[in-house]
Order: sequence, then structure tokens, then C-alpha cells
Amino acid sequence: MRMVLNNYYTEFFDEDEDRVYERFAREVEGQGFTDAWFIKKDGTVLVAK
Repeated sequence: MRMVLNNYYTEFFDEDEDRVYERFAREVEGQGFTDAWFIKKDGTVLVAK
């Protein structure tokens, strides 16, 4: 399973966006995803798994 979260259209900025990523990474850790990507507003892709 793969999960992709695109944060482009949310209201989170800078520090808030980093906190959203941290929570995303924690949540997918125990859910059995083989890939989990978080796309930041600037286009940076962070791989949580």
C-alpha cells in the first residue's frame, strides 16, 4: 500500500507543515504502508517510510 499526502492546498505553513509531517510519519508507521510520501508546499517530497 502507498499513501501520498500533498500538503499544497492546506493552510499549514513552515513550522506547522513540519508538525503535520511529523504526525503523518508517526501515523503511517504502524499502518502497514510500504511507501508513505509527504509533499510539501514547495514541492519537496519527504519519504516517511
